[in-house]
Amino acid sequence: SIDDSRDKMLRGCFNQSFERAKTSNRKIGFLWQHDRHDPIGRIVDFWEDESGAYVKAELSDFEAVPNAKRTWYQVLDGTLNQASFGYKYDWEATRYVAPEVEGEDGYFTVGNVILREISIVTFGDNENTEVMDAREAEKALHEAEELRIKSLQHKQEMTKSEQEPPRKGFFLRRYRCCTIC
Repeated sequence: SIDDSRDKMLRGCFNQSFERAKTSNRKIGFLWQHDRHDPIGRIVDFWEDESGAYVKAELSDFEAVPNAKRTWYQVLDGTLNQASFGYKYDWEATRYVAPEVEGEDGYFTVGNVILREISIVTFGDNENTEVMDAREAEKALHEAEELRIKSLQHKQEMTKSEQEPPRKGFFLRRYRCCTIC
């Protein structure tokens, strides 16, 4: 389908970016509303098949990253239900298709992109994007909260010198899967 930015993403257009991210220091960002200054978590897995591109991401610690918490609850209540991606065109694999009828808009067929980030957004350029599995993730939230409470109780029992260093985000990881095209 042609999105609101007049792009038609071709099957396989994300594969090179996904492969590059597996071996590179430059990862694909997981952002709040495309704000590169507001990462809300990290991408932990991605793949593309005949039905689209998929991303599994985890949100950062809610206390440290308030928009991660905001994202979580707004996805659960349906306020946010779309994903979007920020990329640069690979111009060697991108072609402009002129309109067949005067007065209509042309579009780009995009065979490859340099994917920079994926965001949870209010309005995605492609209305077919969706955030999936949030209700299942809600169960994980309750389990994580129980673990957090147990851990806090355990830490209170330990003396300061016996405390283990904290494991970043151990209690507050949430997984989502979202379709991208």
